[in-house]
Amino acid sequence: MQKHLLESFDEALTALQDAKKLYVKKNYWNAFRMTEKAKGLLFELAGHIELDISLGQKQSRRALSETDTQRLAGLNNSLINLQRIIRKETDRIVMDCQERMMSPNEDFLSDCVVGIEIQFYLDETDPHYGEDRDSILAEIKFDGKNLSRYEGANWNEVDHDSALEKRHYHCWLYHELNTGVQPSLEWEDLLRIGYIWTDIRIRYQNEVRLPAM
Repeated sequence: MQKHLLESFDEALTALQDAKKLYVKKNYWNAFRMTEKAKGLLFELAGHIELDISLGQKQSRRALSETDTQRLAGLNNSLINLQRIIRKETDRIVMDCQERMMSPNEDFLSDCVVGIEIQFYLDETDPHYGEDRDSILAEIKFDGKNLSRYEGANWNEVDHDSALEKRHYHCWLYHELNTGVQPSLEWEDLLRIGYIWTDIRIRYQNEVRLPAM
């Protein structure tokens, strides 16, 4: 397999070199064809390399320890509480907006959007942490008015090799952090989180309907 991949690398490189020569000669159509050939080879190679990375990570990953499980449970509990207080604050904002919209004295507000942005920062002891560079490990954004839809259910869908982890109740925020962000996070990544920052951004909206012509 490795020999085949190395040959594909050489073939892709040759195709790009040929495409460059054809482009210089203003043979644009054939240059395009050779570029497309190289792109197809590179796409196939990227798939194989991604698979090698995934297999390498699985082979090198250590087992989930009891301490790890407890730390992940602590993160989940923190997010359960955060989800609760976000819901409480969002409900207050929405109620205030609804009261304004129902008031006969309100002349602007037609609707409001409650945008939630949660950023998960690396712990200061992490080797990749730095105050002078981006230390955000992950970010979740959602409409706060939809949060009530996600509450109550157990969102535990982890595939960790741990019976204790699998029987924990997971809130929606933990589920999103565990499976919903891109690039996806492994449990080792979750243990690198040092603190969580939440922004609530309220956007007031106004609609003006023009008279029918």
